[in-house]
Amino acid sequence: MVLIGLWVAKKEPDMKIFLQPFVDKANELSITGFKWNYNSEDIHSYLFPLGCCVDSPARSSMLNMKKFNGSYGCTYCEHPTESVDGFRKYPMLNEPLPSRTDDSIKQKMITAAHENRKLDIMGILGPSPLMYLKHFDLVKGMVLDFMHSCLLGVTESHMTILMTNAKEDYYIGSPAKIHLINERLLSIKPPSCIARIPRNIEERNQWKASQWLSWLIYYSLICLQGILPDNKCSIYHKIILNGCRYTSCTYNQCKKTNDSVFKIRDGDFGIIKKICKLEYNNTVNVFIFVNKIRIEDTYLIENTDVCVKHIKHCTIPQTNDINIITCDDIHQPCILMNIKSQLFRCSFNKAMTAKYIH
Repeated sequence: MVLIGLWVAKKEPDMKIFLQPFVDKANELSITGFKWNYNSEDIHSYLFPLGCCVDSPARSSMLNMKKFNGSYGCTYCEHPTESVDGFRKYPMLNEPLPSRTDDSIKQKMITAAHENRKLDIMGILGPSPLMYLKHFDLVKGMVLDFMHSCLLGVTESHMTILMTNAKEDYYIGSPAKIHLINERLLSIKPPSCIARIPRNIEERNQWKASQWLSWLIYYSLICLQGILPDNKCSIYHKIILNGCRYTSCTYNQCKKTNDSVFKIRDGDFGIIKKICKLEYNNTVNVFIFVNKIRIEDTYLIENTDVCVKHIKHCTIPQTNDINIITCDDIHQPCILMNIKSQLFRCSFNKAMTAKYIH
């Protein structure tokens, strides 16, 4: 289903004109469905619109809410905002704010419609056609826009700060440093999976989102090493590393314990609680604090097609008993999976073990 529209006017489009036909047809297809053919097989499918990805102004318009620069302009929580130097800001507060929910937004939409209010109700101006879209959550369904918020937003702003604040120790906008950054950046030969080749850092105002993505994940650490002060570069390195780690699909699915579970050489299994690195007289010592995992039984499946015997049911004892080991004590990495409130431990093969320990 494709809905295409071209709005020609001096003001923003009326979202009801676009959304109402979509909502009506989507609700119909979620009930009656539609038939199509694949490899000579007739398939009956149904439409369940679960996610919508648009930029922040469009998200507010679709929900009939105030935009981000207005009071109560967040579509995810009920932050009242504050006026700072003529701009609406979202300062940190001592107490956590209530999150918006699908029910809370719909209730305020209904209230605003019944009272025929000219003012908003905590940022909500009135009903939106999306409130009648079946199977769609007005909060969880409006996913964050990665392109505008992270790439064209935070990443670009971060580089602007580094290259324009001449009085700060992290300033990298001098001609000599820009020349060195460009020398490194333009010498990179990316693989074919990266569509756009590296571009001069001084032309960053014309960079596309895909170029900012390549800069953020692949190029920036290489180009800024030795140019950005070591302490700032170390912090930036951790941000990039943890950002890739905590947002990966696999890491999230496994409850963020994939790379934290391993077999110890004494035969026990442990989960990492903390890692400490101590440097003394040019010697680096790494100490790993772990909680032992109790193995309950083996989850065994065996038939003519497959034999599974490396998965074991386990539990994590509720205790503060912490064991300290070193990297040499790690024998084999594992994966800890949470399935229906039960934990299962799965081990790697030898090739993956060597890569993990390295």
